Order: sequence, then structure tokens, then C-alpha cells
Amino acid sequence: LHRSRQSSIDLLKVKSILVIKNEAIGDMVLTTPLIRHLALHGYQVDVLATGGNQAIVRHNPYIHRLHVQQVRNQDIKPFIQETFHDLHYDMVLDVRYPSFNENIDWLIFPQDIPCNYLVSWNRSHLGCYDVSLNFYDVHAHFIRVMDLFLSYLGRPFL
Repeated sequence: LHRSRQSSIDLLKVKSILVIKNEAIGDMVLTTPLIRHLALHGYQVDVLATGGNQAIVRHNPYIHRLHVQQVRNQDIKPFIQETFHDLHYDMVLDVRYPSFNENIDWLIFPQDIPCNYLVSWNRSHLGCYDVSLNFYDVHAHFIRVMDLFLSYLGRPFL
């Protein structure tokens, strides 16, 4: 790990957000209310999607910029370096499911995206996230996770 974690986050300074959801199509569908809600509250929202799920958000008017990772199992580091080399975000929201059977590069690639704050859920064991929101209710619907992120930002919708 090479990213230094921030000890405190000034949410009032957050204006640009990258949402990472490079997983299944259905999960991207459930992420669209988060994207819309953030945009309606004045955030500039970019999204990192896959070739498979980007069709869900391709023409979403609430997305400023869409980044598409065409192949899910491609070497992620070169893709991240090429895609984000001239960008910087106030905050990156890694809303991917915390799957721990992935290789380490896949788990921690968000640390390579230039940002002030890196936020995820159920990843407190990884040292690169500034905030890891706790949500261990295995019976809850994924939309509750989206509300967890919005609640953290002071913008709950549920």
C-alpha cells in the first residue's frame, strides 16, 4: 500500500466524486439512485463502470464523465494509470461488494486513483481507505448500502 490515509475528512470541501461500480449489471441499476442523488445535491459525479454494465448509465444525465473498463480481468494498474493520470477527485466512493477472493491488485486499485479521500464499506482491514463504513447485515438489500454512503455524506434518501 502506498496511499497515506487522511485522519480527518472535510465533507464540505467535497465537490467531485468518482463512484466505482465495475461489477454486475443489476448492481449498477441499484447504484443509479446514488448517482442521481449526489448530482442533485451539487456534486460532480463520474463513474467507473465495466463494458458489461456501462449500458445502464451510458446516457445518464447525472453523470459528468463515464470511464469504462472494457475487460473485467484485465491488468487493472495500467488501466487506472492511463484513465486517471490527469484527473483528480475530491472523493472516490468504492461501492463494490467487498469480495476477498480477488487478487490484491483488484482489492486495492482505488488507491491509485488521484483523490483527497477514499471511502468504501467493509474494508477496514485494508490500509488504503480513509473511511470504511460498516455494514454487515447479510440479509439487507444492496440499496441499504447506497443509503449508507449517502448518510455518511449527510444526504440520506431512505
